[in-house]
Amino acid sequence: MLRPVRLGGVWRHGLVAVALLATVFAGVRVFRPTDTLDLAHGRYPAPAPATDRFYGELLAAPLIVDDRIRVYAAANRVWADGPVDAKMTTSAYWAFRRWPAVLVGVVVAGDRVVSRWSDGEVVAQRPDTGAVLWRASVGARTRVYEGRRTGAKTVYDPPDLATATTPDGRPVVVATGVDEVTGLDADSGAVRWRRHRTSGEQRCAQVFTGPGIVVSVGCQPSTVDVWDAGTGAARTWPDLPGAVTPVGCAVGRSQCTGVVGAGHGWVIGPAGTLTAAAGLTDRGDRLSGDTVVRVEGGDVVAYDAVSGARRWSRPADGAVVLAVEPGVVHLLTPDHHVVSLELGTGDERSRIYAHIPDTHDLPWVAGYAYASDGYVVIERLIPGGNPNGSDAEYYYQVPTLVLTGS
Repeated sequence: MLRPVRLGGVWRHGLVAVALLATVFAGVRVFRPTDTLDLAHGRYPAPAPATDRFYGELLAAPLIVDDRIRVYAAANRVWADGPVDAKMTTSAYWAFRRWPAVLVGVVVAGDRVVSRWSDGEVVAQRPDTGAVLWRASVGARTRVYEGRRTGAKTVYDPPDLATATTPDGRPVVVATGVDEVTGLDADSGAVRWRRHRTSGEQRCAQVFTGPGIVVSVGCQPSTVDVWDAGTGAARTWPDLPGAVTPVGCAVGRSQCTGVVGAGHGWVIGPAGTLTAAAGLTDRGDRLSGDTVVRVEGGDVVAYDAVSGARRWSRPADGAVVLAVEPGVVHLLTPDHHVVSLELGTGDERSRIYAHIPDTHDLPWVAGYAYASDGYVVIERLIPGGNPNGSDAEYYYQVPTLVLTGS
């Protein structure tokens, strides 16, 4: 039993009790599962359209939102900085942290930044303030953070998270779980539909979206289920030979406009219907609109997707295709110039030297690449680096990514 000891008008055991309580409450704050939201500081940055220049270096891989801010991913947080043309990663404009849940994926759906977490939570935020607009619980299939140092996979190829647009133009968030696929209204978070796969092994199913549709591709055996993006109602595709891979996707497996399988390709039309595409034959093909771009025989070649007719070609000179977006194809040359070509003609639109000052002697190769409204982000990898090794064996330490315009 504590006995009171008088000391200067203060009961010492009372001080001890208060100290103990303070320690307990501090422990609760530190160790209990918690979410922390830091709302935006300052005004929403004005739009900054891309121009043909080298912008600078980034430490993490961004999604670009409305040419205003850049959104990033890390193991336990999603955050934004801006303006979009800042020459390096800056202090957070807003930030959302969760613990002990880890971040699985981030997408932009309509005017929402949507994140998915290992505990099954899906959270939508306003890009201008970071305010949380809705939350939904849909279960989880992926429970680990796969973004490594840069977060690139988490934002550019997020597992089990995609965006779609309904036939009447409403944005939908598509979340894949162990046993079902859920379509969430991007504006409100309400469940629009839930579907169980009708065939094939669910745990290895890969889901992608196309114009007005959601497609689930099984792997044991190879099967394809197609659903309406707005209602989840079953849609019908013709039988496709072998496993199929989506191409022409906006980001990751979202808003894809074609599929390739067993040397055959199909364009996905505005209503989600398939048209055989003679010019689309390889899983590495880049598709934008009705144009396919690939490097073959030492040339960069563009084909009409449906007819297969050659539209233009030009010497590649060792370049690789980084990304395509409406009207433009972005290449990376062996000496690290980002060359942007007009998609319709193959004419050179811009040529930007993508090297940080004082690092000209360091060789590197492109990892993930991302293009949005003329901005181009490239992850810099060590040539011959070990993708299964430590980050130090795979990435250059600083800078890890470069940002250019076109």
